[in-house]
Amino acid sequence: MAGGHSLILQGHVNRLPPSEPEQLIADIPANSQLLEMMCLLLHNCKSSLSFKAITFLVHNFEDVHAKFGGCEGLLLKYLINHPSPLSIVAAVVRVIRLEIQARGKTKPTSLLKEALTRFQQLQHELLLRSQSFVVGFEANQGIKLMRLQALLDFKLEPIPKTEGGGVTTRPEPGTVSDFRPLRVAFADRDADFMISPIVESFTRLRW
Repeated sequence: MAGGHSLILQGHVNRLPPSEPEQLIADIPANSQLLEMMCLLLHNCKSSLSFKAITFLVHNFEDVHAKFGGCEGLLLKYLINHPSPLSIVAAVVRVIRLEIQARGKTKPTSLLKEALTRFQQLQHELLLRSQSFVVGFEANQGIKLMRLQALLDFKLEPIPKTEGGGVTTRPEPGTVSDFRPLRVAFADRDADFMISPIVESFTRLRW
């Protein structure tokens, strides 16, 4: 028991066994509407977020306690501690936009709109800094394209079936790190994202 507790505190418990209906441990509080548990899993255990879990978190944006840094602070900490920051910030921007749209005039959106602006600014900064990833590859356009694709429109790896052999592709992103930033921008009709230099470079090389 003590060993299991230690693993949780170290952030080593993340995915559920294949026999469980959910893929990630953070989906449990999302399904049960347990905001405090969700925040503890993210803050203390560095658990990964699915689209379902981040949607639940953003839906309760104003209710996340200040001891966790508020919802915005919790999401920023998540971005720092998990891979594919461009994917994560794309997912955050997408979910905040959807929540603002869903609320309409039934619930205040001012804090969400302020957070959205800051995350969009962060996304812009990440895109600018990502240009260093392809510096020096002008003479090899093939490698440059591969590196850009790895950032903006990567392909998810197939995951083995637990029974029967063969492989199956993941039907949807397992975590927000699996989101493909370019596809999210297309879905959002995000003009600012699409006109960033690194995205324009990628689209020229690809098409």
